[in-house]
Amino acid sequence: MAGSEVKAQPRTWSERSYTDLTSVRSQKSIITYPIDSNTEKDATADERFDYVEGMQKGKQYVIASHPTGNPDDASRTHGVVELGVVQEDNSILWIAERSLELTPNPYANTQGREHFFAYSSLTVLENGNIGILFEPQPNNYIAYAEFNLEWILNGKQDGSLYQPKITMEAKGDFKAGVTTKVTAEFRNSFGKLKDVDFELNTPNGWSVEPVDQTAFEKVKPFSRVKASWEVTPPDGVSGQKYLNVSLTADGTTVTSSKKQVIVGGTYLSDMDWEKADNAWGPVEKDMSNGEKGANDGSALTINGQTFDKGLGVHAPSEIVYQLDGKYSKFSSYVGVDDEVAGGASIVFQVWGDGEKLYDSGLMTDSDDAKKLDISVDGIEELKLVVTTSGNGNGQDHGDWGNAVLFKSDKTETSAAAMKQLVQHFKENGAFANSGAVRALRIHLSSVQHYAEKEKANKVIKHMKGFKTLLNHQMNNELISEDAYQSLKADADSVLQKWRK
Repeated sequence: MAGSEVKAQPRTWSERSYTDLTSVRSQKSIITYPIDSNTEKDATADERFDYVEGMQKGKQYVIASHPTGNPDDASRTHGVVELGVVQEDNSILWIAERSLELTPNPYANTQGREHFFAYSSLTVLENGNIGILFEPQPNNYIAYAEFNLEWILNGKQDGSLYQPKITMEAKGDFKAGVTTKVTAEFRNSFGKLKDVDFELNTPNGWSVEPVDQTAFEKVKPFSRVKASWEVTPPDGVSGQKYLNVSLTADGTTVTSSKKQVIVGGTYLSDMDWEKADNAWGPVEKDMSNGEKGANDGSALTINGQTFDKGLGVHAPSEIVYQLDGKYSKFSSYVGVDDEVAGGASIVFQVWGDGEKLYDSGLMTDSDDAKKLDISVDGIEELKLVVTTSGNGNGQDHGDWGNAVLFKSDKTETSAAAMKQLVQHFKENGAFANSGAVRALRIHLSSVQHYAEKEKANKVIKHMKGFKTLLNHQMNNELISEDAYQSLKADADSVLQKWRK
């Protein structure tokens, strides 16, 4: 338990008797981190070992794993990992602990115990993470997991690291009407699984054809299996979409993974900027700002929401891209990155050719990510700015999560084109009822009527009403996320055209 002390001498774990350990049984694994500096090799210089936020450099730490549950009946319902620091008198002060709440093996013989944790063994891996072998079912099989110190101390790492893991990647960019290969890989941290099947789910209307084997009679413990598909989005589709791959064993879902893909777009982190200014180290691509060095950030994370792609900055920051009028839409999530302890207060702005296109307002580390989806049609120079709130810039780490640009279509966005898009989404089940479709069409018909008469004020008024209706439908779950984002971006494009 955090704060309790256990008397011990270094490197004498097997020679001492403990009566106040927090485990309900003696099945405990303990390692030092770094390895004790009195040994022949001084591991404090080993690049695997890194002190994270909440740890004191130069201190000797101890990591322990053990079962826990009801001390009265010695039940072992789940595992616990603890971090302790060795004191001057060689006692251990336990400063943090984290529960390993594992996904039960759907195929294993649980012997009436859905959750169980017994013997375990810890080690430091080459990548600096902590590896653990453990017994997740009574006398059944041995499983493997890994985690890092940030997860124990701060919970900033995805706790599913020790769960069975499935990953998904795409070879090439997604374009309407063009086939892209998608591959999923499953890492089995369970015991032996039987009748294993992969399933890939895509948005309505997409073509999916298996390339190779997607079903397996059995999968051995600690082995990996892959499945691939050829995926083709239909013509006319663009924007952010989601693919979901799941894996079942004997008819029971073991794990799944959701991946965001971009159709017809380019991530800013895959483009070269014209210039980039940053207050603390360089602007980072596809990771948080981190410290002053290059490539020293972590996963982009805003209030628990993670992003595979994007830009990590520290305010004040300014990044300039030369678009040359080739793009029509810009989309991103913005917010304070979770790597800072607190006190951050920043503002995100988007500028196009000297005109402010977006302002997030003041954001702090307690705010969820904000989604922006704006028109950049005809813009030559795009500038991403993050400012301080006037109280200094300590802790002011900001993220542009999944920042992406979409190419301009040769056909101009109009109310008539948007009515066709509404019909497309209707045919693909994007609306909860026909009333939602009819309401959108009425607004767009009004916009089309006044556009033909070239009455700009009326066009703007009715398109603003269309956007208000879109927001209402989204808040009341009457429209899908994909349809909402596409129609909202087109509405912004029409408004920008008629405001000029």
